[in-house]
Amino acid sequence: EDFCLDEYLPPTVPIPRRPITPLLKTEIQVPANAAHVYTECSKIWNPIHTDVKLAHESGLERIILHGTAHLSMAVNVLVKRFADSEPRRVKQIVCSAFQKPVFLPSCLLLVVHSMSQETIHFDLLSEDGGHAIRNGLLILRPRPSKF
Repeated sequence: EDFCLDEYLPPTVPIPRRPITPLLKTEIQVPANAAHVYTECSKIWNPIHTDVKLAHESGLERIILHGTAHLSMAVNVLVKRFADSEPRRVKQIVCSAFQKPVFLPSCLLLVVHSMSQETIHFDLLSEDGGHAIRNGLLILRPRPSKF
């Protein structure tokens, strides 16, 4: 019998069309030690994130931040802004591509293209304007009703 992973994966979420004018643009400052802190907290050890010499040997100009780290920074800002700072409202996070490395230190630009119902469509741009994250989606659970 063939094993099919599809039944275990969440359903595919369509990417909304980009409006001409974004809903929000905001900067995210990333400190020089962000990769070291994230490495230790997440237990994801890869020397391109913490060792300048090995980053250079890998063809990088500086150490880079983990993709999941800058994704989490973007989600943190979005949860504060659109989900009442309530992380339990996060239902699903979709990231169609990590495209550009985030060098440290850095200033990222979070661009929110749209919010429809409970789905937030965003990109995260690196300092050179390239997409660190392209077509991110944050899908929220509805606000709990208050009685």
